[in-house]
Amino acid sequence: MSRGAPPRKPPRMTQKNKYGTLLTMITVDDFGINEQANKLIEKTIKTKIVTHVSVMTNMPGSIQAFEIIKRSRGVEYGLHLNLTQPFGGLVHLENKIREQIKLLRKIAPITFINSHHHVHFIPWIANIVIKLAKQYRIQYIRRPQKIWFPPAGKSRIIKSLAIQIAGTLVNLRGLKSSDYFIDLDWINETYRLEILRKLPKNVEISCHPLIFHKGFTQPTLQWLIENKNKLNFR
Repeated sequence: MSRGAPPRKPPRMTQKNKYGTLLTMITVDDFGINEQANKLIEKTIKTKIVTHVSVMTNMPGSIQAFEIIKRSRGVEYGLHLNLTQPFGGLVHLENKIREQIKLLRKIAPITFINSHHHVHFIPWIANIVIKLAKQYRIQYIRRPQKIWFPPAGKSRIIKSLAIQIAGTLVNLRGLKSSDYFIDLDWINETYRLEILRKLPKNVEISCHPLIFHKGFTQPTLQWLIENKNKLNFR
Protein backbone atom coordinates (compact mmCIF):
# COMPACT_ATOMS: atom_id res chain seq x y z
CA MET A 1 0.00 0.00 0.00
CA SER A 2 1.39 3.38 -0.93
CA ARG A 3 1.58 6.18 1.59
CA GLY A 4 -1.01 8.11 -0.41
CA ALA A 5 -3.61 5.33 -0.20
CA PRO A 6 -6.79 5.91 1.84
CA PRO A 7 -6.53 4.89 5.51
CA ARG A 8 -7.59 1.41 6.52
CA LYS A 9 -10.70 1.00 8.60
CA PRO A 10 -10.06 0.98 12.37
CA PRO A 11 -10.43 -2.31 14.24
CA ARG A 12 -13.98 -3.55 14.68
CA MET A 13 -15.73 -1.99 17.65
CA THR A 14 -19.02 -3.93 17.81
CA GLN A 15 -18.41 -7.42 19.21
CA LYS A 16 -20.88 -8.39 21.93
CA ASN A 17 -20.96 -11.27 24.35
CA LYS A 18 -24.21 -12.95 25.41
CA TYR A 19 -24.49 -10.62 28.38
CA GLY A 20 -24.80 -7.61 26.08
CA THR A 21 -21.37 -6.11 26.81
CA LEU A 22 -19.81 -4.16 23.97
CA LEU A 23 -16.22 -5.28 23.36
CA THR A 24 -13.52 -3.55 21.41
CA MET A 25 -10.97 -6.29 20.88
CA ILE A 26 -9.96 -9.69 22.17
CA THR A 27 -6.29 -9.78 21.27
CA VAL A 28 -3.73 -12.55 21.52
CA ASP A 29 -0.11 -11.35 21.55
CA ASP A 30 3.23 -13.04 20.77
CA PHE A 31 2.31 -14.62 17.43
CA GLY A 32 5.71 -15.66 16.06
CA ILE A 33 7.56 -16.00 19.34
CA ASN A 34 8.06 -19.76 18.80
CA GLU A 35 6.48 -22.81 17.18
CA GLN A 36 4.56 -23.91 20.28
CA ALA A 37 2.87 -20.52 20.62
CA ASN A 38 2.08 -20.41 16.90
CA LYS A 39 0.26 -23.74 16.98
CA LEU A 40 -1.93 -22.67 19.89
CA ILE A 41 -2.69 -19.29 18.30
CA GLU A 42 -3.63 -20.94 14.99
CA LYS A 43 -6.01 -23.19 16.92
CA THR A 44 -7.49 -20.12 18.61
CA ILE A 45 -8.02 -18.37 15.27
CA LYS A 46 -9.94 -21.41 14.03
CA THR A 47 -12.17 -21.45 17.12
CA LYS A 48 -13.02 -17.75 16.51
CA ILE A 49 -12.55 -16.84 20.16
CA VAL A 50 -10.17 -13.94 19.41
CA THR A 51 -10.78 -10.98 17.11
CA HIS A 52 -7.20 -9.66 16.74
CA VAL A 53 -3.73 -11.19 16.64
CA SER A 54 -0.53 -9.20 17.19
CA VAL A 55 2.53 -10.48 15.34
CA MET A 56 6.25 -10.46 16.19
CA THR A 57 8.37 -10.17 13.03
CA ASN A 58 11.84 -10.86 14.43
CA MET A 59 11.49 -14.03 16.49
CA PRO A 60 12.31 -17.72 15.82
CA GLY A 61 8.69 -18.50 14.92
CA SER A 62 8.00 -15.45 12.77
CA ILE A 63 8.37 -17.16 9.38
CA GLN A 64 5.99 -19.92 10.46
CA ALA A 65 3.54 -17.28 11.72
CA PHE A 66 3.62 -15.56 8.34
CA GLU A 67 2.65 -18.82 6.64
CA ILE A 68 -0.24 -19.34 9.08
CA ILE A 69 -1.47 -15.80 8.39
CA LYS A 70 -1.59 -16.51 4.66
CA ARG A 71 -3.97 -19.45 5.18
CA SER A 72 -6.08 -18.02 8.01
CA ARG A 73 -9.18 -15.83 7.91
CA GLY A 74 -11.50 -14.11 10.35
CA VAL A 75 -9.14 -11.99 12.47
CA GLU A 76 -7.27 -8.72 12.07
CA TYR A 77 -3.50 -8.53 12.42
CA GLY A 78 -1.31 -5.93 14.04
CA LEU A 79 2.34 -5.45 14.94
CA HIS A 80 3.53 -6.68 18.33
CA LEU A 81 6.55 -4.40 18.30
CA ASN A 82 9.57 -6.20 19.73
CA LEU A 83 12.51 -4.16 21.02
CA THR A 84 13.37 -6.26 24.07
CA GLN A 85 13.72 -9.94 23.15
CA PRO A 86 16.55 -9.95 22.44
CA PHE A 87 17.44 -6.42 23.46
CA GLY A 88 19.18 -4.85 20.49
CA GLY A 89 20.05 -1.48 21.96
CA LEU A 90 18.44 1.89 21.41
CA VAL A 91 20.48 3.10 18.45
CA HIS A 92 18.53 3.77 15.24
CA LEU A 93 15.30 2.96 17.06
CA GLU A 94 13.03 4.56 14.48
CA ASN A 95 14.58 2.46 11.72
CA LYS A 96 14.09 -0.73 13.77
CA ILE A 97 10.43 0.03 14.31
CA ARG A 98 9.95 0.98 10.67
CA GLU A 99 11.54 -2.28 9.51
CA GLN A 100 9.12 -4.33 11.60
CA ILE A 101 6.13 -2.42 10.22
CA LYS A 102 7.29 -2.79 6.63
CA LEU A 103 7.96 -6.51 7.01
CA LEU A 104 4.52 -7.30 8.42
CA ARG A 105 2.82 -5.12 5.78
CA LYS A 106 4.18 -7.51 3.15
CA ILE A 107 2.26 -10.36 4.82
CA ALA A 108 -1.02 -8.77 5.96
CA PRO A 109 -2.73 -5.40 6.42
CA ILE A 110 -1.78 -3.85 9.77
CA THR A 111 -4.75 -2.37 11.61
CA PHE A 112 -3.13 -1.81 15.01
CA ILE A 113 0.12 -1.65 16.99
CA ASN A 114 1.03 -2.79 20.49
CA SER A 115 4.36 -3.98 21.89
CA HIS A 116 6.22 -6.73 23.72
CA HIS A 117 6.54 -5.77 27.41
CA HIS A 118 4.47 -2.63 26.63
CA VAL A 119 7.57 -0.62 25.70
CA HIS A 120 5.46 1.69 23.52
CA PHE A 121 4.09 3.20 26.74
CA ILE A 122 7.52 4.79 27.33
CA PRO A 123 6.90 8.39 26.17
CA TRP A 124 9.85 8.85 23.82
CA ILE A 125 9.24 5.43 22.22
CA ALA A 126 5.52 6.24 22.01
CA ASN A 127 6.36 9.40 20.05
CA ILE A 128 8.18 7.34 17.41
CA VAL A 129 5.47 4.68 17.25
CA ILE A 130 2.74 7.31 16.86
CA LYS A 131 4.72 9.11 14.15
CA LEU A 132 5.18 5.90 12.15
CA ALA A 133 1.60 4.75 12.74
CA LYS A 134 0.38 7.97 11.17
CA GLN A 135 2.84 7.65 8.32
CA TYR A 136 1.67 4.11 7.51
CA ARG A 137 -1.99 4.89 8.22
CA ILE A 138 -2.33 2.53 11.18
CA GLN A 139 -5.15 4.02 13.20
CA TYR A 140 -5.21 2.04 16.46
CA ILE A 141 -2.58 1.83 19.20
CA ARG A 142 -3.05 -0.05 22.46
CA ARG A 143 -3.30 2.62 25.11
CA PRO A 144 -6.07 2.64 27.73
CA GLN A 145 -7.65 6.01 28.30
CA LYS A 146 -9.34 5.14 31.58
CA ILE A 147 -8.52 2.99 34.62
CA TRP A 148 -10.77 0.07 35.55
CA PHE A 149 -10.46 -1.91 38.77
CA PRO A 150 -11.46 -5.50 38.00
CA PRO A 151 -13.39 -7.35 40.75
CA ALA A 152 -10.48 -9.65 41.62
CA GLY A 153 -7.85 -10.25 44.26
CA LYS A 154 -5.54 -7.24 44.63
CA SER A 155 -2.37 -9.29 44.37
CA ARG A 156 -3.34 -10.39 40.86
CA ILE A 157 -4.20 -7.00 39.42
CA ILE A 158 -1.30 -4.79 40.54
CA LYS A 159 0.64 -5.26 37.30
CA SER A 160 -2.49 -4.86 35.20
CA LEU A 161 -3.29 -1.54 36.88
CA ALA A 162 0.31 -0.35 36.49
CA ILE A 163 0.09 -1.01 32.76
CA GLN A 164 -3.22 0.83 32.53
CA ILE A 165 -1.85 3.86 34.36
CA ALA A 166 1.26 3.99 32.17
CA GLY A 167 -0.88 3.81 29.08
CA THR A 168 -3.06 6.76 30.07
CA LEU A 169 0.04 8.98 30.05
CA VAL A 170 0.59 8.52 26.30
CA ASN A 171 -0.86 11.22 24.04
CA LEU A 172 -2.30 9.47 20.99
CA ARG A 173 -2.49 12.69 18.97
CA GLY A 174 -5.61 11.71 17.08
CA LEU A 175 -5.10 7.94 16.82
CA LYS A 176 -7.70 5.51 18.13
CA SER A 177 -7.60 3.26 21.19
CA SER A 178 -9.98 1.57 23.60
CA ASP A 179 -11.21 3.24 26.77
CA TYR A 180 -9.99 0.31 28.88
CA PHE A 181 -7.33 -2.39 28.69
CA ILE A 182 -7.32 -5.67 30.61
CA ASP A 183 -4.41 -8.12 30.66
CA LEU A 184 -6.26 -11.38 31.27
CA ASP A 185 -3.04 -13.25 32.05
CA TRP A 186 -2.83 -11.47 35.40
CA ILE A 187 -6.40 -12.17 36.46
CA ASN A 188 -6.81 -15.28 38.61
CA GLU A 189 -8.77 -18.05 36.90
CA THR A 190 -11.27 -17.97 39.76
CA TYR A 191 -12.35 -14.45 38.81
CA ARG A 192 -12.08 -14.51 35.00
CA LEU A 193 -15.63 -15.49 34.11
CA GLU A 194 -17.03 -12.99 36.59
CA ILE A 195 -14.83 -10.23 35.15
CA LEU A 196 -15.71 -11.04 31.57
CA ARG A 197 -19.38 -10.79 32.50
CA LYS A 198 -18.94 -7.34 34.05
CA LEU A 199 -16.75 -5.62 31.49
CA PRO A 200 -17.06 -1.90 30.87
CA LYS A 201 -17.81 -0.80 27.31
CA ASN A 202 -15.05 -0.22 24.76
CA VAL A 203 -12.37 -2.48 26.22
CA GLU A 204 -9.42 -4.39 24.81
CA ILE A 205 -8.71 -7.76 26.42
CA SER A 206 -5.26 -9.21 25.84
CA CYS A 207 -3.82 -12.64 26.50
CA HIS A 208 -0.72 -14.65 25.65
CA PRO A 209 -0.27 -18.22 24.42
CA LEU A 210 2.38 -19.42 26.87
CA ILE A 211 2.27 -17.19 29.97
CA PHE A 212 1.58 -19.46 32.92
CA HIS A 213 1.72 -17.72 36.31
CA LYS A 214 2.27 -19.55 39.56
CA GLY A 215 -0.99 -20.86 40.96
CA PHE A 216 -2.70 -21.01 37.56
CA THR A 217 -3.63 -24.34 35.97
CA GLN A 218 -2.94 -23.48 32.32
CA PRO A 219 -1.93 -20.67 29.94
CA THR A 220 -4.62 -18.03 29.41
CA LEU A 221 -5.11 -18.79 25.73
CA GLN A 222 -5.80 -22.44 26.48
CA TRP A 223 -8.26 -21.33 29.16
CA LEU A 224 -10.10 -19.19 26.59
CA ILE A 225 -10.35 -22.11 24.18
CA GLU A 226 -11.74 -24.43 26.85
CA ASN A 227 -14.24 -21.83 28.10
CA LYS A 228 -15.39 -20.63 24.68
CA ASN A 229 -18.93 -21.92 25.13
CA LYS A 230 -19.27 -20.09 28.46
CA LEU A 231 -18.04 -16.83 26.92
CA ASN A 232 -19.68 -16.83 23.49
CA PHE A 233 -17.99 -13.59 22.44
CA ARG A 234 -18.52 -14.01 18.72
